[in-house]
Amino acid sequence: MPNFAECFREGPGGGLVLSGQEISTSRGVRNPNACQVVCAETETCAYFNFYSDGGFCVLFDSFALAEGVSGPGRNGVTFGPRVCGEQIAQKS
Repeated sequence: MPNFAECFREGPGGGLVLSGQEISTSRGVRNPNACQVVCAETETCAYFNFYSDGGFCVLFDSFALAEGVSGPGRNGVTFGPRVCGEQIAQKS
């Protein structure tokens, strides 16, 4: 599997995570690369959050926004686009 890490972003405190309407959540996903594959195979998915604690892959539609977070609780969160090279809108 190719390494797509160059297009992923990570929490935690002071970092960014996605928010918006969730499409679905998959459990037992191994890593962010696998989560991106799940997103790419889901027609309405534009972005994903991957939670390393538990292997959760949460898919979002194209209306998702990246927003800043601070404090504990967001460690191990990685997010990215359906396909590397796509921009993620950021909440202002």
